[in-house]
Amino acid sequence: MNVVRVTRTGEREARPHSKAPLVKLAERIVHSHDQEALRELHNHRTPFRLRADRPMTFVEFVTALSETTWALRVCGCDRSALELAQDRTIDQFSLLPDNRTEETHRGDGADCRHYFSRFLRTLKASGQNDNLDHSLQQEARAAWALQRLVVTQFRLSCLEARRSCNPARSRYAWHLESGTLYVWMPASFSGHKRRSWLEDNVDAPDPSRPDERYRVQAIIDAYFGVARQFSFTSGAGAVADVSSTNDPLAAAIAAESTGYELAHVLAEKKADKIDQQRFAIRALGKDRLKTLILSIFGALANGHYVESQLAQAFGLSKATLSRFAGSRWRLSARVPDLWRNCAASVANDGPLVEAAEEAGVWMQIRSILRNSGDASAGAIDDA
Repeated sequence: MNVVRVTRTGEREARPHSKAPLVKLAERIVHSHDQEALRELHNHRTPFRLRADRPMTFVEFVTALSETTWALRVCGCDRSALELAQDRTIDQFSLLPDNRTEETHRGDGADCRHYFSRFLRTLKASGQNDNLDHSLQQEARAAWALQRLVVTQFRLSCLEARRSCNPARSRYAWHLESGTLYVWMPASFSGHKRRSWLEDNVDAPDPSRPDERYRVQAIIDAYFGVARQFSFTSGAGAVADVSSTNDPLAAAIAAESTGYELAHVLAEKKADKIDQQRFAIRALGKDRLKTLILSIFGALANGHYVESQLAQAFGLSKATLSRFAGSRWRLSARVPDLWRNCAASVANDGPLVEAAEEAGVWMQIRSILRNSGDASAGAIDDA
């Protein structure tokens, strides 16, 4: 039976999905192109939290996110870039194309099915809704996963907006047989040199692969760097801070930032000790090894870590990638190299230990370290 809501104008608004949980709404949006499910989620649900007692709609949450000092920093203290990032993020989760094709859009145009698909994949991969008896607990965990995804996409939108507002960079369309990838490259780098450089430095480009544009952009940024602009008159002090320990928004930002920073720390650490890696990993070279690690963490964050695809992209065998950063292993067996280093880095950082305890994974981290030969959880394994 449909629920009917009376609006301020006295009109009766039907809500056919008023009792559906977040996961069911996302499934309806992705698989049935359901505009009513999308309207229900954005207009009537408040799964996002600024503070423990402040439920928010999606647009309210993105607006609050854009008012944080963290967001302004990620945008290079450029308020024009911040506005673009806010609009882009809202489009990513709100626009549902008129066509009814089931294939998720992977071009530059926004299609919310792509992002809600990622949300569903993340829940499925983590199994965090499995074996939960209470529907409210399921809904709370789904809401947290969606909030984390929105924060992740907002950060990526900030980086993209900063590139677009940077006069030292310009957009380049890399035309391939399987499609086109749009990336940002140094403006001083001429067109014909761009294609040659990309062909020499990007392994197995595939526009149909999820988030391929972000992978290629990471390779470009790792090589050329990204110019940052700072302003002493940006008014950053007037932007809301999110340092409260009782602030789910701050927690989501901290988790996203921590994961991003941890990936870069591990990438640098592995590259610095490349002579200690396995032969196939050493053969990548420092720059490509760093790009591989960032690609792995990016794929995990997006809920789409497919070892065979990543191995092919970097010219590795699947067995080699599994030994380095496999997704299927048991605590009683040998832990892949990257996860041993990751566990050691977490164990040596107080705030990360607290986060791991709250997430319920601290005991697994200790088990990884014991399996790796560390006598204590605080020892760092730099192998």
